[in-house]
Amino acid sequence: MLMRDLIAEQMAELDRLNERIQSLDKRVEQMSRAVMPCCQLLAIEGVGPVVATQLYSALGNGDAFKKGRQASAYLGLTPKQHSSGGTASIKGIGRTGQVSLKAALIRGAHSVINTMGDKQDAKSRWLRSLVARAGKNKAAVALANKTVRTAWAVLHSGQSYCREFNDGSALMVS
Repeated sequence: MLMRDLIAEQMAELDRLNERIQSLDKRVEQMSRAVMPCCQLLAIEGVGPVVATQLYSALGNGDAFKKGRQASAYLGLTPKQHSSGGTASIKGIGRTGQVSLKAALIRGAHSVINTMGDKQDAKSRWLRSLVARAGKNKAAVALANKTVRTAWAVLHSGQSYCREFNDGSALMVS
């Protein structure tokens, strides 16, 4: 009987924790919809309320970085370069940056890759060719890198994101 009581107590604690997590998730979602830059970030594929608030928290209005690549490097999503004696070799993304945000961005990128299906827009075609060349995981990291650069452009310019994927000008004045 003692073991049953302990398990019941643990289950009740687990239920309380799940309710607390749901409450916090609702607060994050409400906050992301109330703050204008977060609303703009929510338009980017693979960015949900949690990632939008984390990106806004990490990048601010984007003025700390001159280019989107610097923002991406700050978050740890650019390849690391090791040079010696005039020979340069490019390695993976490494362990630097904000680990939880980087992981969330890569999960969002995997979600975009898994749901692209047979879409024929330019971004889906680019992703399909990238997955075929480099594999799903490298394509997800590349898409996460592109997502951060796009987020920086949205935050830095104050313009809304347009889903058109063309010559690199993915922003549209709102």
